[in-house]
Amino acid sequence: MKVAWGPVLLWPLVALAQPDAIRADVVRHGDIVMLNVEFAVAVPQALAWEVMTDFDHMTAFLPQLDESRAVVTSANHLEVHQRGHYSVVGLPFSYESVRDVSLQPMAEIRARTLEGNAGRMESICDLQQRGEQTVVKYRADWTPGSVWQAAIGTDFLKQQLVRQFDAMQQEMLRRKAHPNAPVPVP
Repeated sequence: MKVAWGPVLLWPLVALAQPDAIRADVVRHGDIVMLNVEFAVAVPQALAWEVMTDFDHMTAFLPQLDESRAVVTSANHLEVHQRGHYSVVGLPFSYESVRDVSLQPMAEIRARTLEGNAGRMESICDLQQRGEQTVVKYRADWTPGSVWQAAIGTDFLKQQLVRQFDAMQQEMLRRKAHPNAPVPVP
């Protein structure tokens, strides 16, 4: 049996040639689910930051998010309340979370769950300007909050990550193309 190594060896080059490709990975380690996302988008870092921290308008561009609001607790610190829904094999589920969010302006967003039914999560999102693109790297450790959440497959979680970050990426590009347009009202 012959193995075609050409496509395998060229894959990293193809991924680099597509700046809007979102690479996501989900791995289970016991009770913890490790989530990783990386993508590059042709917008300034400040614009990527603006979208990724626009918690009060996220329902306008993130699918399955029904409510999102941020309360400033101190300089570069927020408490973010979110409520949303999703469907797994036709069964509807809803979630609520309150997260402590720490901001290192333009560079890093750290969040950890304070309360809610979505399970415990700690995440770090790094933003780096590389030429005319911003590279976004997101890493999270999630401990599901119920047996139902723990049963969700890694392929489904990966699809949801790609869907969420694609929506953010599209909002970044929309704002770049229409810098004076108002953010849609959620």
